[in-house]
Formats: sequence, C-alpha cells, structure tokens
Amino acid sequence: MKKSGARVRRAICLGLLAMISTLSAASTPERSTIDEKYKWDLSKMYADSAAWEKHHQDLEKQVTEFAALKGSVHKSAKALAGALKLRDSININLEKLYAFAAMKRDEDMREPSARPFTKGHKHWR
Repeated sequence: MKKSGARVRRAICLGLLAMISTLSAASTPERSTIDEKYKWDLSKMYADSAAWEKHHQDLEKQVTEFAALKGSVHKSAKALAGALKLRDSININLEKLYAFAAMKRDEDMREPSARPFTKGHKHWR
C-alpha cells in the first residue's frame, strides 16, 4: 500500500512539474501592457535612480560616522543616545534602499535596468 501512495505522490509531482515547465516568460504580459492602477509607483520612494544612488551614498556616510563612535558611546548618556539614534536612522534608510531595490527588480525580472539596484550594484557583489 505504501508503494502505491508513493507512486501517486510521484505522479502528482511530475504532473505539476510538467505544468510549471510549460509556463514561460512569453506568457507573462509586457509591463507596458498592464494598466497603471495595477503597478506600484516607485517614484514616491525615489524620483529616479540618481536619487537612490545619492541616498545610498548618504547612508555610507552615516555608517562611517557610526563606526567612528566605537569606544566612545560609554562616556555619557548623551553619547549613547546619539549612537542609538544614528543606528536607528541607518536601519530605516537601509530598509528603504533595500525595499526600493527589491521592488524595482520585481517589476520585471527580464528587464536589465533593475540590475544595478541588486546583485550587479558595485556594493553588493
């Protein structure tokens, strides 16, 4: 009885694989043919890629500033509070950069223009 159950599961898996393999990028509609109301508007996050890049550079400056605090935050409550606020700001900015990059990539994974925001970016190699 166990053998027949395994055969059924195997047959189902093979059937699903066959169905999935017939799906192709050709069956995915071009982004330009999709109504705007079904697309997210990434310009609300960054007006263009130059704005994203500037934000990325600003974040790098914050990280350098945070690293320079090493060994000094224990000196006062004010120093510690400032370091924690900077850390939180870095996290918020990093989340925004990442969210934009991920959504830009996901707009159309066939589109090479999104690659600089993800794996192809000089900082993420």
